This record gives sequence, structure tokens and C-alpha cells, in this order.
Amino acid sequence: SKYYFNKAFKSSDYKYQIVNYTKYLRINPDDSIAYYNRGYAYYSLGKYQLAIDDYSRAILINPNYAYAYHNRGIAYDYLGKYKRAINDFSSAIKINPDYASAYGNRGLVYKKLGKYKLALDDYNSTLRIMPNYSNTYICRANVYEKSGKYQLAIDDYSRAIEINPN
Repeated sequence: SKYYFNKAFKSSDYKYQIVNYTKYLRINPDDSIAYYNRGYAYYSLGKYQLAIDDYSRAILINPNYAYAYHNRGIAYDYLGKYKRAINDFSSAIKINPDYASAYGNRGLVYKKLGKYKLALDDYNSTLRIMPNYSNTYICRANVYEKSGKYQLAIDDYSRAIEINPN
């Protein structure tokens, strides 16, 4: 019964993955990983609501699926549903307090909403977990710049370039 799962998993064609995960899920409707993977395929094709539906199903089956909360949060963010995105990133962090991407993505949503203090808190948490992640330095520098803290912004931009000169 893993035949369709394996066909989907080995493919880089998202439409092909969706077809095969769908066949697999008809036989194995309680496989949270298959829903998560199909959700990612939908997300990759820009079908955010279908991705959200599959991530939600994965979470229903496995309420501690931090990755599903995280990715559903990203899809909500793309749809402009910022409160739901923040809630999902927060759920992922509650399940896995060292989930750097969840902090970083929640920080991005806070930044969009002009909640700079909360964004800075999340970027600092990301850097505590992943101290050499250049993109987070850039994001934090953007917030410092918008807050008029130009020297801190310059320091973070410089650190990002030091880590990743490209």
C-alpha cells in the first residue's frame, strides 16, 4: 500500500505527487505525513487553500505536527490571514521551542503588521537557535532601520554580509 506514497515521494513533479498522494490517501486516510506532503505540493503550486486543507487534516490526525502548523502558517500568510498565521507559528513553537523557522516566519508577519518589538523578539529567538542565519540578520536590520536605529541596522547588515558575502 506504500506504492503510491513512494511514487509521489520520489517525484519532483508536484502535480504527479498530488495524484499519487491522493490515490494513497484513499487507501490510507489516516496518514498525516501523506497529507502534509500533498499539502506541500499544493503550496508549491500556489494552491494555498488546498494546502491549508491538507495541513489541517495532518494536524487533526497528529495534533503535535509542528511542521504542519508551520507550513499552514506560511500558507495563511500568503492569503493575508495574518492572525491565523501567527497562531500557527505560535503552535509550532509551543510544540518545538527550538523551531527557528517558526520564530523567523512569525517575525516576518509581525513586521508586516508594524509590530516591530514582537518581530525583534522573534528574530532574536531565531538567532539564539541559529546564530549564523544571514537572512534573519537582514530581517532584523530592516526592523531596526524602520525604527530609526540605524547603527544597529548597519551592524546587522554587516554581519549578514560577513556570514554570506554573496
